[in-house]
Amino acid sequence: MDENSKKSNVVLLTVIAIVTMLVVVIGATFAYLASQVDGKGNSNINVTTNVSSDLFLEGYINDGYIKSKNYFVDSIDFYIVNLDRYSGKLIMHEDKLFAGRMEFNIGDLEITIDKRYDFTKELNSTLKDKSGSIITHIGRIRKKDGSLFKTNNINDVLDNISMALSFMCGRYVDICIVKGYELNNNIFRLCRECM
Repeated sequence: MDENSKKSNVVLLTVIAIVTMLVVVIGATFAYLASQVDGKGNSNINVTTNVSSDLFLEGYINDGYIKSKNYFVDSIDFYIVNLDRYSGKLIMHEDKLFAGRMEFNIGDLEITIDKRYDFTKELNSTLKDKSGSIITHIGRIRKKDGSLFKTNNINDVLDNISMALSFMCGRYVDICIVKGYELNNNIFRLCRECM
């Protein structure tokens, strides 16, 4: 065998070893993830903790979201990060009248999105200058007929809203906090990871 053939064989064997290792790691990852789901479809929360004391916990959540059990709710409020300022229908907040309401339907759901009353041009400029993120808008989801709906598929609806808003703005827009209500009582919570 000449020198080039030996080098080619070494490269080929190295590539085969790396691919085999990746297949094993990916398979083990999927097996681990599958083992983390109980029979009811709930997953354990994976948390990494750096520092802990009686009053302080520092670390991060490794899953994409944390949520409470599914419930039937009459409305869901959600908080939007990084949505552009836009003119919309008029909103009255205390003694301040401003434009910033967007309304649309998804199937049998009515969605209303309101700009925060304190989201000004100056705040918008500061965020852009610093590449910052802030909750800029608050949305509400209700059924058109006013009936209760279950929260188990709400993440799909929120993902679709987030994707549409991101496309509309030409940059990343996401939903971070979700609260579900029945008769004005907060009975459902969802915290989503925002990049």
